[in-house]
Amino acid sequence: MRALGIAQLSALDLPLSSFVDLAARAGFDAVSLFVHAMGSIPADRVVRPAEARALADRLADRGLAVEGVECFPLAPGVAVEDYRSSLEVGAVLGARRASALLYDDDPARVEEGLGRLAELAAEYGLAVAVEFMPLARAARTFAEARALVARVGAPNLGIVVDLLHLVRAGEGPEALRAGAAAILGAQLCDGLDLTPGCDYADEAANHRLPPGAGRFPVVSFLRALPAGLAVELEVPEPPAADPAARLAALAEAGRRALVAAEGG
Repeated sequence: MRALGIAQLSALDLPLSSFVDLAARAGFDAVSLFVHAMGSIPADRVVRPAEARALADRLADRGLAVEGVECFPLAPGVAVEDYRSSLEVGAVLGARRASALLYDDDPARVEEGLGRLAELAAEYGLAVAVEFMPLARAARTFAEARALVARVGAPNLGIVVDLLHLVRAGEGPEALRAGAAAILGAQLCDGLDLTPGCDYADEAANHRLPPGAGRFPVVSFLRALPAGLAVELEVPEPPAADPAARLAALAEAGRRALVAAEGG
């Protein structure tokens, strides 16, 4: 069965140490963590350089890998070199990839910045995964992300596919098969509305459903992913009265989806 992780966005109400402990207790194999502050992410939920080594030891003690580190936005005025210390934190944590968000409408600048981010990440043994989404015009769809990655041509550059963004982009799991080689990561959630569109920021950040609780094509999405690729749940919801029970329920829902996808 595929490894199952959970993204920190799923439980931003928890301090870092509690998130790690409860993720391990719930039975997850991996986590993704914020190493760069942006937007509405509280500063105390971001792994600081001074605490990275202790957190890496805590993760190892609990048998958790780090799938990804987030987020690295490319936007006008952003200096990619400023991300060096955050990428170094990712390396200390043993992360596999860094997620790039593209908030720039200038194609040449996006390609240049993405290429430089890939070069910088490679110094720390990290891949870079473009997270496409209709909310970001530089790569709104999987097809656009594939074309962008091909143009940049960096060997450690690929795509992370979030089922919510795939649905809102108006693409289905079948769109993934031709570009499966470019997929470096996958994020899973569910939802009730299958309507494509770009007005879903609150849903993306705060109101998603566990796999199996909505109408998204969860099983066919999993079956379209490359064999052996780890999957992580990204299911932000309002804070729970019992966060341990909530993470355990998420892990159970994720495992059920994986079993269903492998059932034929």
